[in-house]
Amino acid sequence: MPSWFTHLATAKEISDKIGIKDINSFLIGNLMPDAERHVIKDFSIYIPYDISHFASIQSIEGGKDNLPNINKFLDIYKGQLSNNIALGYLVHILTDYYWNNITYSRYTLRNKLGECIGIKLNNGTNLKCNKHIRSKVKNTDFAILEENIIQKGKYILPYIETNIITKTNVIKEVPYNEEDIKKIVKFCEYKSKNHGIDVKYQLFTKEQIEEDYKRSIKFILDYMRGIYNDYSSDI
Repeated sequence: MPSWFTHLATAKEISDKIGIKDINSFLIGNLMPDAERHVIKDFSIYIPYDISHFASIQSIEGGKDNLPNINKFLDIYKGQLSNNIALGYLVHILTDYYWNNITYSRYTLRNKLGECIGIKLNNGTNLKCNKHIRSKVKNTDFAILEENIIQKGKYILPYIETNIITKTNVIKEVPYNEEDIKKIVKFCEYKSKNHGIDVKYQLFTKEQIEEDYKRSIKFILDYMRGIYNDYSSDI
């Protein structure tokens, strides 16, 4: 999955395009699906990926992988997208779907059963591996992208506001408490000041991942246009 500052940078670009008024709620909603999974370890509750990301097994290039199911989310929350927590949550799911889909379809080697048996590296070679190693390599590439985003400063940090929990409880699948939300904000503050990574891209090239980032923004905006038509023409 894309790292948190990729999500924050994406949320900023979407907000700039559609004019989100309550940007803080939008940012917090955008981080909530991942909040207690691999980033912060002492949350009050653990939410399985299939629930937090409304995920399901989907067909990809002759195989099947577990991806966020956007329609499952919209079946419940389409009528609540005027709430910026819900809208931010949707943008996170769209972002994850885009990045995981292109990674799995573009770089995965499969056997006749559609199972992952390796990945295509950016140096032209193939690496034999299972889907778990594929995820580790993918996430390392995403960490490099996140580092570049932090260095450029093209993001907005969320902040702690009074009674934020009255807003976040709109998403019933992730019943975090107020301390959990504070941990999200504090982690982002910490990460913005304590970062650095010394590895190289293995799947994407620098040029490719930067181009895919631009395409991810277009994908999200196009998808949102298709959901409803009451945004401004600036989307």
